[in-house]
Amino acid sequence: MSIDGGIEPTAEGENSPLVAVVNESFGRQFFHGQNPIGKQFQTGGGLREIISIVKDSTYASPRGETPAIVYQPFLQTRTGRGQMALYVRVAGPSGLILPRIREALQNIDRDLPMFEVRTLADEMDAALIKERLIATLSSFFGILALLLA
Repeated sequence: MSIDGGIEPTAEGENSPLVAVVNESFGRQFFHGQNPIGKQFQTGGGLREIISIVKDSTYASPRGETPAIVYQPFLQTRTGRGQMALYVRVAGPSGLILPRIREALQNIDRDLPMFEVRTLADEMDAALIKERLIATLSSFFGILALLLA
């Protein structure tokens, strides 16, 4: 099966072409409105070809601008451990469901690297901690000011 540019992105094997998927912000920033699919760019690991483009999504902060992001096949990353993460939306206690998800994925492929399985709710809690802290402090000082008045 080929992806957009007609390349077979097999990450396994040393002779596989270096490929990447980029977000829309990357395309706007580096290719100024041109279609980035099929274009190449240099990374620390070598020359990569863009095989697809995905919509922007927020990461660190739901309010901040979306940075230019490059997604690489796990087996083509040079970090030694990669950054494999799976985010799931669950209904119910995540402590019971996450181990079952890990088990199901391992049953599908024993060689699948699994570093992190987290819920979307946990991720949003982490992203909104700063806003919650500011709201709590503002409430505290507002009540304190009301009591002093």
